[in-house]
Amino acid sequence: MFFDIKDVAIKKVFNLSDYNRDQYFTREVEILSSVQHSYILKFLGTSLHEDELCLITELIKVCFLF
Repeated sequence: MFFDIKDVAIKKVFNLSDYNRDQYFTREVEILSSVQHSYILKFLGTSLHEDELCLITELIKVCFLF
């Protein structure tokens, strides 16, 4: 699967116990992969390298969070 997105955001999941981190990561992947809306970042995938869990989404360069 290829995307026409040049810049991505990477969110590392850490500072939780191993069990809580894995549960949090799995739940967030389930939610992000099931939601598609123009106001929500596009979920592109995950990176599971050694002990690092990362979520990969599109990057919004100009964004205001309220």
